[in-house]
Amino acid sequence: MPSLSQLYLYGSSSLRRPIATRGGVAVVAKRTGLALQRELPGAAKPAHYRTQERLDEEAHDLVRSSGRVPSKAEMLAAGRNDLLIAAHEHGRLRALWKRLGVQSGAGAIADVQPEALQREPKPMGYWTQERFDGELRAFVDAHSGTLSDSALLLAGRGDLLSLSKRLGGLRVAQQRLRSTPPEVQRARAPNSARGVFGPESESATS
Repeated sequence: MPSLSQLYLYGSSSLRRPIATRGGVAVVAKRTGLALQRELPGAAKPAHYRTQERLDEEAHDLVRSSGRVPSKAEMLAAGRNDLLIAAHEHGRLRALWKRLGVQSGAGAIADVQPEALQREPKPMGYWTQERFDGELRAFVDAHSGTLSDSALLLAGRGDLLSLSKRLGGLRVAQQRLRSTPPEVQRARAPNSARGVFGPESESATS
């Protein structure tokens, strides 16, 4: 008899609740005379391990290594049942790919190929508050409102991520973009940029 995680992975998740309400897999297997199946490789990790942050990080690594979005069958074949189960607990695969800023759908090509993830350093004087806010806003618009560490890294925008951390983090940046119109941001740019976009910080964040 399959485990609860195996039922989900093979499209029979509707049986999970009836089995659970009847005492669990072991009890039902004993009543029906079925032998328990061994867990598949890459079975679900403990609950404390299956956080959304860890899921996003490992899924990001999986997509980055291949440059494409794996299908459910490919994830099973790769022994990443643990990612499928964790994704089911955190909004399913569609929500996972959206958080990472990649096109949803089995086999979809990722936004960038692995070799394109490292960008050339920006020239001296490139970064200003206005340019940072503008590029961050453009990224959010291009990714359907998605803004996260994983999405920026996957799209090769580690420069924006690094710079945002020096300015208080992505949450602060998001709040500023939502509350301040672009024309007001441009007017404030010279003062708010002082001490952050100097030569030293530019080389560190490019």
